[in-house]
Amino acid sequence: MLAGTLGDHLRDLAPSHDRFVDLFAGSGAVAKFVATQVHVPVVAVDLMQFSGRIAAATIERTRQVDGPTLTTRWKQRATEWVAEHPGLLAAATAVADPQNAATVEAARELCRVPLDGGFIWSDYGGYYFSPLQALHLSAYHATLPPRAPHRGIALAALLRTASRASASPGHTAQPFRPTERLLPHLRSAWRIDIGTELSRQVNTIVASAAFVAGHSVTADSVAFAEHHVRHGDLVFCDPPYSEAQYSRFYHVLEGIARGGWDSVHGAGRAPLGTERSSSDFSRKTQAKTATRTLLTALAKHRATVLWTYPEGERSNNLTVDDIRAYASPHFTITESRIPMRHSTLGGSETHKRGRLGRKDLYEVLFQFDPKPE
Repeated sequence: MLAGTLGDHLRDLAPSHDRFVDLFAGSGAVAKFVATQVHVPVVAVDLMQFSGRIAAATIERTRQVDGPTLTTRWKQRATEWVAEHPGLLAAATAVADPQNAATVEAARELCRVPLDGGFIWSDYGGYYFSPLQALHLSAYHATLPPRAPHRGIALAALLRTASRASASPGHTAQPFRPTERLLPHLRSAWRIDIGTELSRQVNTIVASAAFVAGHSVTADSVAFAEHHVRHGDLVFCDPPYSEAQYSRFYHVLEGIARGGWDSVHGAGRAPLGTERSSSDFSRKTQAKTATRTLLTALAKHRATVLWTYPEGERSNNLTVDDIRAYASPHFTITESRIPMRHSTLGGSETHKRGRLGRKDLYEVLFQFDPKPE
């Protein structure tokens, strides 16, 4: 969408506004697009910390950074950290390429060996990452640069590397099980070299910087809109459309961003549900109320709004028609339809028949302009 209609709208509208506010930042793609394309400050808001850390590495930085030097020095510290654990390194290397379920179980047993400062090792090793990957990810986390902007870039690169290497089907709700059918996928993910991928991610992040310094905020979108959005803002809303809480699917990245959970459990290595963030937009009983409240707050502050949402019945019980109805008393509405492929987060009928939870549909792009007073 950023390469087409949405990107065109953002480039056209954002320059005439005081700020760009992304209320559901997610991967940070939209916030980073605006920060590097338009001379306006960007505010990225999301319930999950990992989202803010990824976005901040670009939108809060206006100067270039020497990526290769950052990576070289960081790798040296991480290598020294790993060298302090030669026995674990040798054992982790021995089970890095499992040929059967027994080797995977041995890998999980190995990662139960205590490792001071190694929560990635103990929480996710043998599941989402091989013991060798988990050891190196732990080393890089333990030796993050101490100062901004290098620390923010490094943490964002580490999160992106963990996402790329994760042995899971597109998200981190559950790792691949070591069955005959899924073991090749697990083995392929476990073969990703962490150092190589980390270098690539650092270079990707430092390749661009914001024109104007912005900032990221970990917060509820409705609360932020009520108290911090102001007249002159261009606000972007891409809220959840599923009843599945997104924190369920990205708890590994959130755990790394937070520096670990109090504890993780089960095959999914997830924290207790009470520790994870949750959104009213993913509750059938609350999604409509949350939408109405958000639009009322944005109208009160006379913000211009771009809002994207897929057509059809959604599992959170909120539809395009609902959004249009709640906006119409406050805004002048224009809209366009954009063909898209959406993730069903594993919940579609096609997924049950063997596909990977993707569905073709139309995304509606609304523009809400405040009505004259």
